[in-house]
Amino acid sequence: MLGLFGRNKPLTTMETLQLEKDISLAKKIHYILELEGKICSLDPEFNKNGNLRKVVHRLKTEHNAVIYKEECNCELKQKAKLNQNGTPRKHLAYMKDWAS
Repeated sequence: MLGLFGRNKPLTTMETLQLEKDISLAKKIHYILELEGKICSLDPEFNKNGNLRKVVHRLKTEHNAVIYKEECNCELKQKAKLNQNGTPRKHLAYMKDWAS
């Protein structure tokens, strides 16, 4: 018996994303961590609602994902808030453990 679309193999992550119309924030963050391996805390798509840290914590606790925080040196540093001396604040990137 053939599966969805007459295929013998399961859908890839990208094909699943294309089929879904309304993707939750948690699924978006999970897919980005799976595909790219890391996500910056200043990413404009996730920074505006402030739920990135909460979603990462939920992925770690409920789904046993191994996600680390590290200091980020990306081009979004110019959008970070400034310290009193005028230098941009340090920000974090969440990184999925590639070994798990």
